[in-house]
Amino acid sequence: MASLRGLQHLDVSQNNLSGSIPDDFKKLPFLESLNLSLINFEGEVPTEGVFKSTNAISLIGNARLCVVYQI
Repeated sequence: MASLRGLQHLDVSQNNLSGSIPDDFKKLPFLESLNLSLINFEGEVPTEGVFKSTNAISLIGNARLCVVYQI
C-alpha cells in the first residue's frame, strides 16, 4: 500500500477486512479522502496523515474503533 504514494482517494468500505487500521494509510502523503465504513476494524484510530482531518475520513459502522483526542 505504501508504494501507492500518489493515491488521492481510497474507498475500501463494505469489505470483509478486520483487525486494526493499517499503518500504511497514514503514510500516503497525497491521500485526501479515505472511506473505511462498514468494516470490522478495531483498536485506536491513527492521528497522522489523512487521519488528522475528520472531514477526510469515514469510519461509520466500526463500533470497535477508538478515537483518542490529543489536547
